[in-house]
Amino acid sequence: MALLVGDNLIRILKDKDAELKEYLYKDLGGFVNMSKFYTVGNMLSFIGGGIAIKGCLARFVYASLYRRHMLALHGPIKGLLLIGLNGMQSWLRPQLKLW
Repeated sequence: MALLVGDNLIRILKDKDAELKEYLYKDLGGFVNMSKFYTVGNMLSFIGGGIAIKGCLARFVYASLYRRHMLALHGPIKGLLLIGLNGMQSWLRPQLKLW
């Protein structure tokens, strides 16, 4: 949706009378991550209710989608840098927050 809004803003700035593209929502599923304890999700929900997944596979898909979001939001260079820094922070931060 954000990419479409950006494209439409560019169209408006270039030509005030430009025809704007319309957004069509497609429910592709969703994931919920509850820290490192549990992840559950539903993929391909547009196909008869979708496929429910949980555990390690759901955690992997959730992390992959989050990284894809970071790359789309910040661009490839800054996105990869942020992903790398986040990975290093997980080594440095304590497992349990004490305050």
